[in-house]
Amino acid sequence: MKTVFRWLGGLINNWAKKKLIYEKSLINLPENKISQINSMVDEYKSNLYRNSYREFVLKSLMDTILNKKLISEFYQSNKKNFKLREPLYRIRLIGFPLDNVDRNEIMKRFKRFESKDIYFLDSLSFQFSSYFLADTIWLNKFDVFEKVSFLNNENFDYYLKKQNYFEVKDSLDLYLFNVIERLGQDQIAPLPYIENTIKNIVFNKKKIDFIKDFDNGILKDAIKTKKFETY
Repeated sequence: MKTVFRWLGGLINNWAKKKLIYEKSLINLPENKISQINSMVDEYKSNLYRNSYREFVLKSLMDTILNKKLISEFYQSNKKNFKLREPLYRIRLIGFPLDNVDRNEIMKRFKRFESKDIYFLDSLSFQFSSYFLADTIWLNKFDVFEKVSFLNNENFDYYLKKQNYFEVKDSLDLYLFNVIERLGQDQIAPLPYIENTIKNIVFNKKKIDFIKDFDNGILKDAIKTKKFETY
């Protein structure tokens, strides 16, 4: 409790010192200095409001500016700049107890993996010790390690070297593991994996033109509505 009181006392003392010095500054600083500081504060406040408003409007228009077509066109035109620095993988995984009564059906559905099979496997997901069927998502090595418990540094290349299907057992579970696709280092990164990066690039490029047009538009609107007159 004493520690808490000391901490609170320190906070109060710091607040009091700041307030007292501020009040002293208003009394003792020359008027021209106070005026200069007030002008700087007003300019800083104005900048904060202007920039926040621009950002607010720009973000509200983001869905229009950053449409799928624009992102795809930018990707196609700049593919050579999006080479992978590490391999990527698309995988599927299910792990379940060795004595599971639906074992054969699960294995059949996992291998076939049609829409009806995905629905069936989803309905049994509460039985699975491991479960990852989002095989359209690209994962790096770290992500794969997080999903697949039987992987380690020694066996990783064996299982992930190429597209393949594996059945792996331990003392408790059977794991069905499918490497759907692998992209090696220096290959072109797939668009879904770098879509957010491209959005940021395109957004920043558009932002410069937007701010210029936005500011000019505000001025033109003010002139049109006679809120501002030019001489």
